[in-house]
Amino acid sequence: MKCVNSVVTFGLCENDMGKNKHRLNIVLSKTSTKIGGMIRTVIGGDYNHCSFYIDDEIDSVYGFSRKYRKLWYTGCFTQENPIYYDDYLVYQIPLCDEQYEQLVKRIDDMNENIRMYNYISAMLIPANIPVASEGSFICSTFVADLIDKYTEIGLKKDRHLHRPMDILEIMNDYEEKGIVTRVNVRLPEKEETPLDFQEVFKDWEDSVKNVTERNIENMNSALNDYERWLRDIINDAEEVWK
Repeated sequence: MKCVNSVVTFGLCENDMGKNKHRLNIVLSKTSTKIGGMIRTVIGGDYNHCSFYIDDEIDSVYGFSRKYRKLWYTGCFTQENPIYYDDYLVYQIPLCDEQYEQLVKRIDDMNENIRMYNYISAMLIPANIPVASEGSFICSTFVADLIDKYTEIGLKKDRHLHRPMDILEIMNDYEEKGIVTRVNVRLPEKEETPLDFQEVFKDWEDSVKNVTERNIENMNSALNDYERWLRDIINDAEEVWK
């Protein structure tokens, strides 16, 4: 999103006061969970997770991850607990007033309407097959979506194909250009969320209501692409072994 009432200078939007008052903070983390280790093995790189917070609200780190650590199927848009970050980097992206207001509105909507983790995207992204599903993401594709829609930073590929290390590459590139700033921040750790199965079932019920016909069509299309990709691999293997 470009700032309608702002002047763009060197890729940054500046408000009438000549200064960006707000920031989108991107957090790249190496998580301590077994699934986190598996993700690093499959897609490579030191960091397997992306999340974010706005301005100085370090108590409100958001992202697409498991709401309950012990239940892998409770992935959704949720407030995260940095206690599971073994290591992390924080990058600040400046926002003008228009970008900030639109971003806050988006996050408020996400909090009010439960959005589940896009498990199909997680399975297909290693094959470079994008899954465009309205409101449903994996951690890195959602951060890419925020960067694309609410900052002056441009993406080099489909936002639904971004992995955590792609986000890190973007942050490093724009840090060199003086647009993004890496900061040293200690994120506060919290107690683990008590397991509440009634809430788990309610989250699933609410998420089903948010699944649109368009989402189903997009996911079916992505699965068809995945099937063709596997078929090509099998055919290539058969040719090699003839």
